[in-house]
Amino acid sequence: MYNRPLLVASDCQEEDSELPDPQKELICQLARSIFDATNGLSAAENAEESLPSSVDLAKLTGISKDRVKKKLKVLMQLGLIRPVSMSPKRYKFERFAIYELPTDHDLYQDFCNPQSPFYLQIND
Repeated sequence: MYNRPLLVASDCQEEDSELPDPQKELICQLARSIFDATNGLSAAENAEESLPSSVDLAKLTGISKDRVKKKLKVLMQLGLIRPVSMSPKRYKFERFAIYELPTDHDLYQDFCNPQSPFYLQIND
C-alpha cells in the first residue's frame, strides 16, 4: 500500500484501534469542544448558533480548517457527532454513541475512563 499520514475512518475500525498520539489528542480535543457545546444547551434552546463549526474548531485548536474537517469525518463515521446545519455546518455530540464503540477502542477508553485526560462525564 502507500503511506497515509492522516488518520482516516478505517484507522479507527482496525482491530487494535491504536491511534497515533497527536492525532488522537486532536480528535479528543475536537470531541471535547463539541461535547461541551452540546451539554450547554437545554432542549428548548435553538441549538444551532451555539454549536461549533469547523471554522470555530480550527480557531480554537490552531489547526487548519481542512485538517479539522478530516478529523471531524472520523468522529462522524464513528457516530459520535452529527451535523445539525448546512451553512455553516455545525456539529452536535451524540452522547450515547460512545457506548456503541467497542470497549477496547482507544476513544471509548479515553472518553469513558475517569482517569483519562479526555474523560467525558455523561449524565444519563
